Amino acid sequence: MIMRGNWQYFLLALLMSCTLWYMVSGREEVEAWATLRIEMKGMPSNLVIMNGLEPTVDVRVRAPKGLLRGLNERNLAYSLDLSALTPGLNVMNILPEHVPLGNAYEVVEMRPSRLALNVDAIEVREVPVRIQLAGALPPDIRVSRSTASPEAVNLRGASTLLAKVKQVDVIATVPEVTEAGVVEVTGVVDPPDGLEANPPQVKVGMLLGIKTVSKTVTRNVEINAPDWVKVSVKSRKVNLRLEVPESKSRKEGLFDEVRVELVVPESLEPGAHTLPYRLYLPEGVWLKSAEPSTLTVTIGTR
Repeated sequence: MIMRGNWQYFLLALLMSCTLWYMVSGREEVEAWATLRIEMKGMPSNLVIMNGLEPTVDVRVRAPKGLLRGLNERNLAYSLDLSALTPGLNVMNILPEHVPLGNAYEVVEMRPSRLALNVDAIEVREVPVRIQLAGALPPDIRVSRSTASPEAVNLRGASTLLAKVKQVDVIATVPEVTEAGVVEVTGVVDPPDGLEANPPQVKVGMLLGIKTVSKTVTRNVEINAPDWVKVSVKSRKVNLRLEVPESKSRKEGLFDEVRVELVVPESLEPGAHTLPYRLYLPEGVWLKSAEPSTLTVTIGTR
């Protein structure tokens, strides 16, 4: 009967006790780890950090339990002042006062507690380019010569990296071609890691030639003269230096079709004469040199 009349007071007491428990437990100091990203400021534009810089710092914090809830979800950042950096080794202490938390938090430990930064000066140096060809050419086409314009580019980066560079590669992709000639493509400068190239691209000119195989053949000259003309030739042998595309050179019997003919005009007077001869070559075979280039003949009558 008494409980029935005072149930409101019982409920109020229960609510007050729960609130008091929550407040007491929330003010209980506990520790937790939080990860803060490192945010750089004041970095000199003429310097570069080679190594030693960490992306985050771990902080052990002591605070009332209620304040530590969701600490890692606040996207906190540790501000690292780099304005005093100089070339060489720089030791930077990670200081608790740079942790962006209020007075209710106590920073107990930081990992790492310091950073050892290896810093180098940024320089610019002109370096000659070296053309590297990429892609495939038809079987009988080759690059006889290639040139770059400009022939050198400026590389920017750490002085220790620049000191190791004697030349920089330019990647030029060979275009799709079917015959020899001159072509121009855009080559991409490929600097070593940590360096920047200016300009990033150059013009690459290519002189495309034909892959050939040379062969020397000897032929007896065929004499073509009127029946009433007597022709005397000291030597009928002609040595021919021929060239043929590499892929065609493997054709069996190709050079059997080579012929040399001397045509004696009907109106030629008796006596000694120097005459040119005719050369018959298969398609795709051309003459590089001939010895002799003319023939000396003596004309008489029968």
